[in-house]
Amino acid sequence: ALACCVYGVPASSGGNSAFILPSDVTAPSDEHRDKIAPRRFPFNALVARPVRKDELASTPEAKMAMDAEWDRLLKAKVWDTSNVREWDDVAAEALLNKKEVQFGYLFGICVEKGSELPKGDPGRKFKGRVVFQGNRVVNQSWEAAVFQDLGNSPATMDASRAADCYGCFPGHKTEIADAVQAYIQARLKGNRCWICLPPDRRPDGAAGMRRPVVELLQALYGHPDSGSFWEEHCDKYCKEAGFEPIGIEWPSTYRHPALGLFLVVYVDDFKLSGPTENLKKGWALLRKNLVIDKETGPGQYLGCGHEQGTFNMPDGSLATSISYNMESFWDSCVERYKDLAGPNVRIKAVPTPFLVEDSEKGPAGAPCAHGPISECPWCAHTFTPTVYKDLDELNRKTMKEKPTGPLLGRIESLPSGGNSAAHGYESLPSGGNSATQEKPLIKGRLAEHAACILMKCLYGARMARFDLLRAITSLACQLTRWTPECDRKLHRLMCYIHTSKHLRMIGYVGNSLEDVAPHLFADADFAGCATTQRSTSCLHLCFRGCNTCFPI
Repeated sequence: ALACCVYGVPASSGGNSAFILPSDVTAPSDEHRDKIAPRRFPFNALVARPVRKDELASTPEAKMAMDAEWDRLLKAKVWDTSNVREWDDVAAEALLNKKEVQFGYLFGICVEKGSELPKGDPGRKFKGRVVFQGNRVVNQSWEAAVFQDLGNSPATMDASRAADCYGCFPGHKTEIADAVQAYIQARLKGNRCWICLPPDRRPDGAAGMRRPVVELLQALYGHPDSGSFWEEHCDKYCKEAGFEPIGIEWPSTYRHPALGLFLVVYVDDFKLSGPTENLKKGWALLRKNLVIDKETGPGQYLGCGHEQGTFNMPDGSLATSISYNMESFWDSCVERYKDLAGPNVRIKAVPTPFLVEDSEKGPAGAPCAHGPISECPWCAHTFTPTVYKDLDELNRKTMKEKPTGPLLGRIESLPSGGNSAAHGYESLPSGGNSATQEKPLIKGRLAEHAACILMKCLYGARMARFDLLRAITSLACQLTRWTPECDRKLHRLMCYIHTSKHLRMIGYVGNSLEDVAPHLFADADFAGCATTQRSTSCLHLCFRGCNTCFPI
């Protein structure tokens, strides 16, 4: 994957030191452990920045975006304003007729998309959304409503990169477009659903009513089944336009045999690749039954900037390339880490995302001891004997090594022949031999926030930085047993992300379609985990030719 990246001038670092505190110092232990600990951020990852009500009221652009959303929904007749009824009347009628109906609420939210971009950037804008409150739906008897839970399957990132590759071939092009208010293009199916509008958005016929409701007709955002209804709606009309599904491995991905087009649909984002002269015909076929914005060239897609260009190969031929730019996203990842890790964290320049590890220090790979040894009568392991003058010296040694931080397991003495893993202990090497000393597994400082940081970084790594996948996924395996060593590894990873945020993954095509073929590279590191000596397998799929290399 690193071969598909272009390395430029190293980014400037924000400092030259790591944690100010010593690495073996942990947070003080509290007597009471909250089952649900407070968090500075309520969500693991956010694509857009939420706008508070006071900011919405004081920002004209945000208020205009919110009003425009309500007007669009009214114009699209998402709910029936001509039939306003009392909640109690509709419920009584459903009970009388023994029919199931649903009642819910609408509310508006405003977000700022591209908040990590500089002010004035066209990608930074306010967007209003009116959504159905899916966690507050009841039936006519005030019982929790039951939905179909059909589920949906959006396109994969692999399919998106395959479309980019297909659009780089000679005579080909890639274009993207958004479906206009995608979900409400689909009809709401199943039980009839009645909604209660906010007081300032109720129709004229609601005057004097205690709890007026109107019927929801279209699949509005937030309804538990809206995504499934939109996917069915989109799939139906893509097939009517002549597009054939690729297969279950790549859902929401289609090909048009007659026009030679390749279509990827990620919820409401359409990406169409193929011969330049056939793209306009493909969009026209899709727009017969789907409302889609005007198509544009490669740009921002799934939060990643797609930059297309050309360059000359060593043999003089011309190659078309796609560069995946997520530098602003990585900046936001580093800022998120700094906010959660605290003010004592400094970011420095590092050459790799990994700490130096030596399997010799791991319990599974420790070599045999040299010199005097003793044998455990229970497990038959050998170790270098440590002799104390008396019992008081042994007790003083034990108290000195007693941990001060919160433990992942209970503090208790191990029974003779007990299992250290079952009691929250880890095995640490002693004197470079195969014997081990039992020490409690201390909880790391960032144990509560590690998932928030890693999952956001994982999205960017899967999208455009394959070189980060190994470091992120290995740390993700430790989320339930996070230790101070994991804190140090995470800090090293974030330092590397800050240092290498300027890197771009690039795919290029300089051959015709007949001269390239898919290549699958599979490998595994040998005992890559220093602690467990486990190996990790991996694979890399790309299209290659004499002048082509495009990661998939």
